[in-house]
Amino acid sequence: YYEGLRPCLSITDPNLIRKVLVTEFQKFAEHRVLASKTEPISNGLFFCRYRQWKRIRALHSTAFTTGRLKAMLPIMSDTFDHLCTLLDPKARDSQVVDLRDLYDSYTFDVITRAVAGAYTNALDNPGDNALFTSVKSIFQTDQGLTDWLVFYVPVLRRFVDIPWFDRQKLKIIGDTVSHVIRDRVARDVQVPDLLQHSVNASVWADRYPNPPVNANKSFDKLTEIEVLGQTMNMLAGGYETTASQLCYITRILALKPLYQTKLVHEIHNTLYTKDTNELSMDYEKLQKMPFLDAFIKEVMRVNCSVNRIDRIAVND
Repeated sequence: YYEGLRPCLSITDPNLIRKVLVTEFQKFAEHRVLASKTEPISNGLFFCRYRQWKRIRALHSTAFTTGRLKAMLPIMSDTFDHLCTLLDPKARDSQVVDLRDLYDSYTFDVITRAVAGAYTNALDNPGDNALFTSVKSIFQTDQGLTDWLVFYVPVLRRFVDIPWFDRQKLKIIGDTVSHVIRDRVARDVQVPDLLQHSVNASVWADRYPNPPVNANKSFDKLTEIEVLGQTMNMLAGGYETTASQLCYITRILALKPLYQTKLVHEIHNTLYTKDTNELSMDYEKLQKMPFLDAFIKEVMRVNCSVNRIDRIAVND
């Protein structure tokens, strides 16, 4: 089929997809240009061009190690406990709850703390939160005229700067992240989150009064705009997609009580500790719940948050 004047081929065969994304990746290294070069988000892994992507990926290669993921668990647990505190009285009174709004706030609080180092408290104040409103309006919006122009008439960008995202909203996000980074540098504070990993791999690390021990000491470092861009990219990849999956998971559990019962039993049996007679969560225990893992993967297969990935052939 064609998108404007551009010929496209849509594939769904798992073997072909694996060839394009893994085994023959070098032949399909580029992807569709969505964000304009003037938008900071274009400097992250999801939107930048291959040369820059390869460099940023190399500098970020240790961002998702087991140790760093373990460090995120307290952030998730604290926010989840707060969510349960809000839901308990509603459940006791059998109130009707719009879980979409709650999941939006919950995932936003987790992602912004882990990725952007900002404590937004959207669960308590979803309406009076400029950062939450900005992120939500960017990633939960219908396609407009500029989206159609970027998709079907990309040649116009040679003559006119057409933004893909709302620049005012991006500025609010960028200003918030920059403020968090400057505050950490000024107070010589390091926080075990993904933003700190980006800071340590960037030119920001040299501005610490006492440079981080694990700072990138090579000549090639992330620039300030690349730190902002990567943070925005992780917000894009983790906020709305996770909230949508949580909504669908909840719906499936409500319609299929058998799955709900099996999951409760597996979670209880895995997390129960005899010594303390309590349920305790850690990263290792999460790896020991095969039914939970299979259930989530099946939900994502049926209701994928990202329904297509674009790749462009760079050679024959």
